[in-house]
Amino acid sequence: MTTTTSTPAPRTARQIATLQAFAAGEHYADIEARFGGDAHAIARSARRTLARQAAKVRFGVEVEFTGISRARAAEAIKAAGHDARVEGYNHTTRKHVKIVSDASVTGSASDRGGEAVLPPVAGEAGLAMVADVLNALRDAGARVDRSCGLHVHIDTKGLTGEGVARLAEALWAAQPMLRAFVTASRASQYYCSPTARGTVDRFAEAVRGGYYSPNRGESSERYAAVNVLAYGRHGTIECRLHGGSLNAAKVTAWIKMLLAIRSTVEAETDRAFAEAVAASEFGLTAGVTNAAYVAPVGAPLAALVKFGGLYPEVADRLTRRAAEVAR
Repeated sequence: MTTTTSTPAPRTARQIATLQAFAAGEHYADIEARFGGDAHAIARSARRTLARQAAKVRFGVEVEFTGISRARAAEAIKAAGHDARVEGYNHTTRKHVKIVSDASVTGSASDRGGEAVLPPVAGEAGLAMVADVLNALRDAGARVDRSCGLHVHIDTKGLTGEGVARLAEALWAAQPMLRAFVTASRASQYYCSPTARGTVDRFAEAVRGGYYSPNRGESSERYAAVNVLAYGRHGTIECRLHGGSLNAAKVTAWIKMLLAIRSTVEAETDRAFAEAVAASEFGLTAGVTNAAYVAPVGAPLAALVKFGGLYPEVADRLTRRAAEVAR
């Protein structure tokens, strides 16, 4: 197998190799004979290792909102204990929360809305900051409507070109499952259109070959559910699919799921996850405008629990969310 990160310690390598064997469908007795010990216990240790590693991966969040001025948003976030500043629209990564305009958001042109862009964060502290920002905006009177989205950037630092390619491919393969957690109105938005397979294939070929250029592709291609063009500017893969939300529990569960998908890449169990998505009967009910995605998310989420270190309680929350959307 191709190693996507630096060589792990022997104990960790044994854990991950055991997990890979389960992902490949090997029989329990054969796995136990090859690695010794209780294979299930080793796999559980591997999942805990992946969860610890995921806590070190940085992510960025962009929160679109309406209903309050950008200055009011900055004041509320500052009051919650985080540096926040109103800026002109830009793509520069900051160490503070920047509040910028967003032409796609209701009220932004008249300074009654915009986007809060968090700095790169990680782990529980990062998730707590996300919750603080969302709660501060909500308490200040901000709201979301159909014009709003929530974007998450997943850092690729520590992955080789092969690993970056596989992360893009895993997120592309995950699109049917990801759409099960968002409303039909969000799924049909231009700004998070389904990512074309050709876009991901070209990107993957370039990063694997070491000749990726930040200027590859059309700028319009970034308005996709999985935005691979973010890699050239930020070193991330961006998921733009989540609808606007100020619900901290919902948003942090989404982030944890995306980090678990990245963990399957690090463990080289991403193929098993992609196969679980492909084998699930995702589809659309009749109608386009009022289409609702059928949500057979159980198998893919179980794969993320088994092979990506996603906590079962997070998977349970996501399952409930998919059921709400499907109703």
